[in-house]
Amino acid sequence: MKGFLMEKFDEIVIGAGPGGVAAASRLQSAGHKVMIVENNLYGGTCPNFGCDPKKMLYAAVETRQRARQMTGFGVQSAPEINWPELMEFKRGYTRAIPGGTEEGLKHSGVKTVHGTARFTAEHTIMVGDESYQATNFVIATGHRPAILDIPGKEYFMTSTDFLDLDCLPDELIFVGGGFVSFELANIAHQAGATVHLIHHNERPLKRFDEEEVQQLVELMRDSGIDVQLNASPTEIRKVGNQFEVVLADGRSITADQVYAGTGRVANIEALDLAKANVEFSRRGVHVDQYLQTTNEHVFAIGDVTDLNIPKLTPIAGYMSRYLVAHILGKSSVPFALPVVPEITFSTTELAQVGVTTDAAKADSKHYQVKDLDVTGWYSYNRTKEQVARVKVVIDCTNNLVVGAAVLSSTAEDLINQFMWLIDQHITHKELLNKVFAYPSVASDLQYFA
Repeated sequence: MKGFLMEKFDEIVIGAGPGGVAAASRLQSAGHKVMIVENNLYGGTCPNFGCDPKKMLYAAVETRQRARQMTGFGVQSAPEINWPELMEFKRGYTRAIPGGTEEGLKHSGVKTVHGTARFTAEHTIMVGDESYQATNFVIATGHRPAILDIPGKEYFMTSTDFLDLDCLPDELIFVGGGFVSFELANIAHQAGATVHLIHHNERPLKRFDEEEVQQLVELMRDSGIDVQLNASPTEIRKVGNQFEVVLADGRSITADQVYAGTGRVANIEALDLAKANVEFSRRGVHVDQYLQTTNEHVFAIGDVTDLNIPKLTPIAGYMSRYLVAHILGKSSVPFALPVVPEITFSTTELAQVGVTTDAAKADSKHYQVKDLDVTGWYSYNRTKEQVARVKVVIDCTNNLVVGAAVLSSTAEDLINQFMWLIDQHITHKELLNKVFAYPSVASDLQYFA
């Protein structure tokens, strides 16, 4: 009888994204018998329809933006983006991810299964009509775009759709003021589309420095993106081949496509977690300081957890490394994150790390915030940046840099330098004794600290 004899494993990992794949591979390498289950594409969101393909599209945007800035300073004109060619470039990368990821797992000895897993007991899951048992389970199912619950919500498209468009529409609307909307709106606009971005209050990108966000919004508006704040959508209507987004104040905007960018929700509905005595909420799976759920044999990592931490691919990988060490008995310390940089790739880059400027201002006895307009500095003048700003948070008790917020086209490089400086507790004197390649963004660190 099919499904009568259950195959047993040391660990079953549910979700083959970066965190799940890393956990499965490491546990298998340690001599454990491991199985992994995936109901979509092996590799997960980031390499298939998330950060990696987005950054490939952004490469063309960066090239065009840099050329536009240098027009009149040795460059005659900015290139146009050929969307079909750009999309084929992206697909040349992404089409190899699922197969390559699964083959790598198989080669290491991990059993791979396609389908949706659901718990039937504390140590048992079912995938299709097959049941499997394990000593431990690792939930790594990630999260997905949240869809605003308004009439016409079925007309929303998501970032997954955008990152695989054959043709770019003439006009698009992005609803929501988070990473996704700011990044994809800029890509669409630079590729030639008319773009609207609407957000329900006056504080988009709320994890970032408010003043730098305001500057970014103005840069987007100056570039031609219609950013509307305090604009709440109440309904989406289909009008011929287009869609009309009705706002709370009675106005409306019509476009060819409407994208949801109002956050993300954990992928937990299909797991039937109650059967495994695993507690959860709308925010995700509840875990303790060891990433253990309310079932001592079930753990969770990455975006599916309810931890109040950034939901980022590198963090899923970090959690994976910690959890494997914990399961193997090599570590008994509670889980803790190091300083983690965050970045938005928009009309220019916006990044932060460590103690936020908001937290520093709220505790001015202990922290000082240095606010530097660096637009005229050599590193930014040489590429004719419109705006470049760096805020540095200093701990007044020891004069160490403990936080930074950066708005510039080189923010991704500079924020990682700040991360290193904060993590290693580098003093200004020690920094002055370092010799950096010059001129470079890194060499400017000596002037910030």
